[in-house]
Amino acid sequence: MAAIYLKQLWLFDAAGTMLPDGETMNYVIVDSCRISEFPFGVNQTWTTSLQLCITLSYRFPSSGTHNNCILCSDSSDCSLQHSLAKLQYMFQSKLMSAQDERLKVISEALRNMKVLKLHAWETHFMNVIEN
Repeated sequence: MAAIYLKQLWLFDAAGTMLPDGETMNYVIVDSCRISEFPFGVNQTWTTSLQLCITLSYRFPSSGTHNNCILCSDSSDCSLQHSLAKLQYMFQSKLMSAQDERLKVISEALRNMKVLKLHAWETHFMNVIEN
């Protein structure tokens, strides 16, 4: 995560733009998760096809003509998994925007801690962060 964070800081500095701290941390978290999940995804691709071929070779002699029903159920399962993955992506996008908003509020509160203490706004900001 540290290497990705430094690389992003370097890229944003080279481009002349700067993202808020919360958005930068969201990118770091997502990128590190994608890097750590990449080997599993690659292996899942070829192992799923291998498992399907082995399963069909075992099932075919025992099921005979009913094999079409099995293939139909397997394909419907794949389409269901695809739609669930899209739904998960949508919820993850909403979660990332909520995390970004929360990190913005926390970093603002930490930067302005003296003002918060002076005006006794701790409970207000605590409620904003919790929401």
